[in-house]
Amino acid sequence: MFNKLLSNLPFNPSLITQVAFYGQRLKKEGSVRRLGVLFVALALTLQLFAIMAPPKPTLARVGNDMIPGGFGSLATAVSHCRADRYSFGTILRKFRGATCDNLAAGSVRTIKSTDYNRQLYSMGRIAYGKPNEVPVTIEGAGTFYMRSLWGWDTGGASTYKVIFAHNVFGIPVIVMFSCGNIVMIGKPNPPPPPKPPPPPEVPPCTPETCLKLSKSARNSTRNILDANNTTAKPKDVINYTLTVKNTGKSIVKGFVIEENLTDVLEYAELVDIHGGTKYSQNIIRWPAVDINPGETITKFITVKVKSVIPNTPSPESNPGAYDCVMNNVYGNAINIKVTCGTVKKTEKVVKTLPNTGPGTTMVAGFGITAFAGYFFARNRLLTKELDEIKKEYSSSGGN
Repeated sequence: MFNKLLSNLPFNPSLITQVAFYGQRLKKEGSVRRLGVLFVALALTLQLFAIMAPPKPTLARVGNDMIPGGFGSLATAVSHCRADRYSFGTILRKFRGATCDNLAAGSVRTIKSTDYNRQLYSMGRIAYGKPNEVPVTIEGAGTFYMRSLWGWDTGGASTYKVIFAHNVFGIPVIVMFSCGNIVMIGKPNPPPPPKPPPPPEVPPCTPETCLKLSKSARNSTRNILDANNTTAKPKDVINYTLTVKNTGKSIVKGFVIEENLTDVLEYAELVDIHGGTKYSQNIIRWPAVDINPGETITKFITVKVKSVIPNTPSPESNPGAYDCVMNNVYGNAINIKVTCGTVKKTEKVVKTLPNTGPGTTMVAGFGITAFAGYFFARNRLLTKELDEIKKEYSSSGGN
C-alpha cells in the first residue's frame, strides 16, 4: 500500500489525501506497537530478575537427609557417589559394601514401606526415637540411625521411588530418590559389646557400656519443670539439660558430649549453649572430658520458641520434620509440641518442579523482543517518510 501510493502520487496529486490518512493510521498503529514493545521488554526484565534471584523451594531441606533434597535421576546419585558428596560414597562402601559402579548398575523401582514382611530399615542422620531405632557408626562418616521404614507411615503403606542395586557380594542395596537415605532388608545389628579382658583386670569403660545418657527439658517461661509432651507457645524459653553418668568402675577418657538440634531449631532459636560450640548441621559440641567412675557431667542448652511459628509443610522424604513437634533424643526422647497456624499435611503431589530453565525462556524472550522492536522501528520509519513527503508536497505546491 505504501509503495503503491508513492508510485502513483506524481501522476495523481489528489492521492495526497490518502497519504495523509495513511500517515494518521500509521501513527495510531505506532502507539499500539510502542505499548507492545513496552510489555515485551517488561516481561523480559522480569525474567532476568527471576534468573538473578531464583525462587526458594517451599519444602525445607532437613538435616536427616543423607543427600539434602535427594536427587532426580540415577546419574545424579552416581555423581554424588563418585564425588563422595555428603560422604555418600564412603557410607555406601563401608556400610553396605557397594561401589559407585554397583550403584550405576542398579535399576529404578518403587517399593512400599511394608514390603519384605515389614523388614525394611532406612538410614538417617538424626535420631527420632522411632520403632526399632538402632545407631550405626561408620568410620570416616559419623553416627547414623537405622529405623523401620514403616515408622514414617501416617496412614496406609507409603510408596517410595528407589534405586535397587546389589553390592559386590550380591546383597541388595536400596537408595531413596527423595532423600538419598539408604534402605536395607532386615534389622541392622547393634554394635557388639567389647570383649571383657581376663580377670582380675578391670574392663575398660566405653561410652556404650559405662555411660548413661539422659535428657530433660524445662519451660522457664511457664514454670513447667518437665516440658516433655507439653505444648510450648511462641517466645517460650526452654532449658534442656544433658546428663552423662559413668556407671562403670573405670574412667572414660576423652568423651565428647554433642547434641543435634536440627529438629528443635525448626521452631526455636538458640539463646545460650553454655560453653558449647555450634557446628554445621546444627550440632552442638563441648570439649572432650574425662569422666571418673560414678561422676556425672551436666551440660545445658537454652532455646527460645520463635515468635512466629513457621508454617513450612513437612517434606515427603522426612515426615518427622516440620511436624509441629520439637523432637530431640539424647538417651531418651524429649517431645515438645508447638501450635501451628494450619493443619500440617505431608505434601505428596510432585517430587520435582517442571524444568523451566532460563536458557530456552531467555532465547524466546529476546526473539520476541527483537521481533516486536523491528516492526515498531519500521512503523516509525514509514511515518517519518510520509511526513517528509507531505511536507515536500506542500512546499512545492503539488508539483
